Amino acid sequence: MLEKEYLTVSELNSYLYGIIENDALLWDLVVKGEISGLSIHKENLYCTLKDENSQISICGFKLKQKYLPKEGDSVLISGRISYYIKTGKLSFIATEIELCGSGKQFDKFQELKARLTKEGLFDITHKILPPAFPQNIVVITSKEGAVIKDIYKTIHKNNKQIAVSVYNVSVQGISSVKEIVEALSFLDKQNFDVIILARGGGSAEDLSAFNSEEVVRAIYAAKTFVISAIGHEVDFTLSDAVSDLRCLTPTAAGEYIVSQYNNSINRIFSSLQTIEKKVNMTIESTKNLAINCLKKISLIAQFKISSEEKNIYNLRKTLSLINPQNLFNKGYFKIKKGDVNICSVQDVCVNDILNVYGNKGSFSAKVIDKD
Repeated sequence: MLEKEYLTVSELNSYLYGIIENDALLWDLVVKGEISGLSIHKENLYCTLKDENSQISICGFKLKQKYLPKEGDSVLISGRISYYIKTGKLSFIATEIELCGSGKQFDKFQELKARLTKEGLFDITHKILPPAFPQNIVVITSKEGAVIKDIYKTIHKNNKQIAVSVYNVSVQGISSVKEIVEALSFLDKQNFDVIILARGGGSAEDLSAFNSEEVVRAIYAAKTFVISAIGHEVDFTLSDAVSDLRCLTPTAAGEYIVSQYNNSINRIFSSLQTIEKKVNMTIESTKNLAINCLKKISLIAQFKISSEEKNIYNLRKTLSLINPQNLFNKGYFKIKKGDVNICSVQDVCVNDILNVYGNKGSFSAKVIDKD
């Protein structure tokens, strides 16, 4: 098989560069369009100039003029076409920028934003509270991009208990709006804890699907907690405004999921520690109360015992004093006639037989005489 003739990439780019750079028509142009994706770094300006059908990259180096364009401005840009051989990129090098008014696309965006705001779609009162333990997550994005890898890595690096699924959609292009809306409608019925709508950065045109009314209304209608993680920190879309939470980047969305889960665990541990502390305080307080009660009971018991001992002592003393034995020991006797105590001489008669009780025994006696 004969080898086909070919050009290297460098040869092709050099050829295109020669055609473009040698075309005098492209040396001094004035182009009208709408500013998008504006970025200013020091004295250099970078943006996209677009109309309803096309767009071109704009670079302006050390522009010295009073007017600097804003996002959505309709402008006239003077300059020339440049082709960079190394990357094969075509750019328009701006030398002067003049304002023509606001652009059609920007006006449409502002009109839609105002109308949806008036309807209340962006009100905080409509936003859903995040789940305490987000364990089942689904990401609506392109499965071929770096976004899902970043989210997987961020979540599973810190918490392997959280399941992450991906629902593949086109994140830009003609079919992107339809695919995203269908994904939101379907996944909202699948009992996921969180839906993350994500894509990487890009120009305003690249992110246009996330500014569409259809996608905004689909997010608003969702009963599942929706996180919008679209583009980079500087990018802002209507999907960000209507979602329950906006994260500045897809990675930040992953970090939020992990922090929400871990913070809930920490709050439970903190609550358990507080409960344990209160229980221990209650036990200690009850213990001290019981000890104090026992001390009071002991004191009362000691007082009662002491009082009773004193009463017993006095009673024994009294009993000792009235003990007949003491009288017997002193020479006194008890005399009975039968079962009757003799308390007086008048109670006996001559010849009565008496029983006499005294110290160390008793005896019987007969009354011989009485006086």
